[in-house]
Amino acid sequence: MVLSQVFNRAGRTSCRRHRDRRMTQHGLFSAEKSAEKSAAPVIYLPRVFAGQFALEEFEGELQLSQKTAHMYGRSFPVPRLECWHGNRPYSFGGRVQHPQPWSPRLTELKRCVEELTANKFDSCFVNLYRSGDDCIDWHADDEPWIGPVIASVSFGDARKFVLKKSNGAAKHEWQLGNGDLLVMLSGVQQTWKHCVPRTKAAVGKRLNFTFRQTRA
Repeated sequence: MVLSQVFNRAGRTSCRRHRDRRMTQHGLFSAEKSAEKSAAPVIYLPRVFAGQFALEEFEGELQLSQKTAHMYGRSFPVPRLECWHGNRPYSFGGRVQHPQPWSPRLTELKRCVEELTANKFDSCFVNLYRSGDDCIDWHADDEPWIGPVIASVSFGDARKFVLKKSNGAAKHEWQLGNGDLLVMLSGVQQTWKHCVPRTKAAVGKRLNFTFRQTRA
């Protein structure tokens, strides 16, 4: 999938604050450079939603909670808060996520992501990293019913996002900060893994939304 197909409406989106010069200066141009440099099927748009949405506003609407994972013969608390919005339960990591209702602000964010990327999304997984101790281990969102494109939006303090080839042949990192959009294109989940590692740095909260497509 070429960049023009993914962002064929990026220059004329009607979402608030997306009409300004940031979309021209830091939008598609930065995405092309990022993709060329990384050789990974990823589009990165920095700070595209900064100023339009705020972490604290979402916290008041979302039903975030800490789940218990049951894996490898043991049970342990998941090192972050989570919630799931979709049209079916989501089973992974030794636990089941039941869909929560879409809040008005989350619905508006989804609309803006759809308009910016020219992709439709019908589900969203939300992670709240409370501090540098919270993390997510290496994984791929490769369940058969999850569609090919995943759009990730971050708010709050910047955290390292790492993407590596499943065979170890390549590895790339981004510091995803407030309002950043990173789109994992078709094929990423089948051939790459990603994680948000722990950090000893003094970091505050980071709220991350991964918008997904459901296959029938």
